[in-house]
Amino acid sequence: MEIDVKKEQEKIQGEIQQLTVMANQLQQQRQEVINKVIMKQGQLELLDRLDKGKPSADITKVNGVA
Repeated sequence: MEIDVKKEQEKIQGEIQQLTVMANQLQQQRQEVINKVIMKQGQLELLDRLDKGKPSADITKVNGVA
């Protein structure tokens, strides 16, 4: 049985490209989750300050505008 090296190389290259795309998508999703966590932490900090009667002067930071 003869192996077509060129065909196998192209097949592997295509698989590598697919895996690279998937890895990039996962990295993007990871960053989105991190951003959401940071935003929620800021909201919780603001709510905690408001609950204690010490509102922050930098309220825009919580809304992700800063």
